[in-house]
Formats: sequence, structure tokens, C-alpha cells
Amino acid sequence: MPLKLSLKPGEKFVLNGAVLANGDKRTSLVIQNKACVLREKDIMQPKDAKTPARLVLIGPH
Repeated sequence: MPLKLSLKPGEKFVLNGAVLANGDKRTSLVIQNKACVLREKDIMQPKDAKTPARLVLIGPH
């Protein structure tokens, strides 16, 4: 089943390890095959890490 991403202007996402950024307009992309996708809004920021275990998961600052 395809995955549809609706991206805001300037929004970033990671696709199979490559960081991609949207341009200056809202965009929709459809990923047709199996791929690893991580949206910018789903990446934990260092300021949000509240425990030592979470700090290990996000790496050094």
C-alpha cells in the first residue's frame, strides 16, 4: 500500500537515510514501495529528552 506524505513548506524528512527538504510550497508525495521514512516532526529533539535512556537514543548534542 502506498504512503502519502503531505509536506509543509520547508519541512524535512529522512528517506532511507537521505535527508530531503520540501521547497517553498505545500507538497504531497506518494511513496510506492517499501522504504524507511521519518518525518522531521517525529524526530526527538535534545531539549525533549528527559531521561538518561532518551539522551542515549538521540546521541550527543
